[in-house]
Amino acid sequence: WSIVDDGAGGLFVGTTAGVVRHDGQRIVAPPHSRMQSISVRSLLRTTDVALWMGSFWDQRVYRYLHGRIQVMTPPDWQYEVQALFQDASGDVWVGSRGGGLLRWDGKTWQIYGADGPQKVQSITQTTDGDLWFATGSFYTMFYMSGSGAIRYDGHSRKILTTQDGLSSDFVFSVAEASDSAIWIGTGKGVDVLSADTLISIPVRDVWHFQE
Repeated sequence: WSIVDDGAGGLFVGTTAGVVRHDGQRIVAPPHSRMQSISVRSLLRTTDVALWMGSFWDQRVYRYLHGRIQVMTPPDWQYEVQALFQDASGDVWVGSRGGGLLRWDGKTWQIYGADGPQKVQSITQTTDGDLWFATGSFYTMFYMSGSGAIRYDGHSRKILTTQDGLSSDFVFSVAEASDSAIWIGTGKGVDVLSADTLISIPVRDVWHFQE
């Protein structure tokens, strides 16, 4: 599901069967035995060299640091974790399926429940400091739903949906190009937002999913 640099020339790989590590030559055991039993959907290596693990089945977020694993998410919050991201200020964001957004400021959690997107597929930050949330979730292999791409400037949010010309409300990912254009990958193609103009790019051989 997810791959991150381990900081020592190798990789951490998150799978439904746990976390494995590739040391650059071969697969080796992860640094903590408990990692082998955590079903991981998303991985994040933060600036303090901690490894964050978002679990789809366990419905928790774990952090590995200095040889210790701890559950980070509040005990009463148990949702499938789909995305982990650290922003420029160092805060860690958690995107879930059904539980909204969480933000960890290093001391406490802020939960954006009813006030935030309920199904977050991925999170990114553009050079202007805005956060983008790609919303969507699988229900079956051929059925997915979402609420578009959400842009958050720290104060207000703007939502792009099919009503604005987006090819699908199910959004896989958002990325910024070198010319500051925003590329949006959806369940039905690719869209580009440039100078406040949204353009759909025809993509051949794309599966069209029911929404």
